[in-house]
Amino acid sequence: KTLAVIGALLLIADYVVTASLSSLDAFHYLGFAHPELWAIFSLVLIGVINIVGPTKSGNIATFIALVVVVLLIILSAAVVPHVRDIQVTLPQGSFFSNWTKFVGIVLALSGVEAIANVTGIMVEPVKKTSRNAILPVLLEVTVISLILGAAMNTIPGLAGHTEDMIRVVGDYYIGPWFGHMIAIALGLLLLSACNTAIMGLISITFLMAKDKELPPLFGDLNRYGM
Repeated sequence: KTLAVIGALLLIADYVVTASLSSLDAFHYLGFAHPELWAIFSLVLIGVINIVGPTKSGNIATFIALVVVVLLIILSAAVVPHVRDIQVTLPQGSFFSNWTKFVGIVLALSGVEAIANVTGIMVEPVKKTSRNAILPVLLEVTVISLILGAAMNTIPGLAGHTEDMIRVVGDYYIGPWFGHMIAIALGLLLLSACNTAIMGLISITFLMAKDKELPPLFGDLNRYGM
């Protein structure tokens, strides 16, 4: 039980950081001035929407995700011929600096634990449904991210752009029109990821309250069932 509580609290920390980074990066991609302020506003708005229990957000998120997948596949196909020019070197900087970057990469896998966290409400058979949900996330993170990471390292003189790197890759290898298109799609997808993280927070705090590991307030439902 103690280990389960520790795991749940680590998930809460993960969801909080994921929502924060995703909302901030979303407005970097969308090109808004003061993206940190827009990120705060968007998280408050998504939280308010979740009070009434979103019913169609899953369909919208699926559509956005499919658009992003198509655009990423097109971009990956365009950069593959250039990957052979990459020059791989050992990481520079201190261990802790590189560890911070590694943790940022691991956070990209947050979709996997978010899926695992909602297995209780999945369509039967749950094993098949969860596998179908996790595999695309796994494929995107392990394959497409490697291809685009290699392509990023072949752009001469590239510096900065840590919050909107895929847009820069799209600008360089296909054209500014494509970079603009994928930036909008990724911005919307990142906001969708914020919603997923908040829903994960709601789910995990509700379950912990029912197990008497959090105050009973977190287990109360409103008239919308949230």
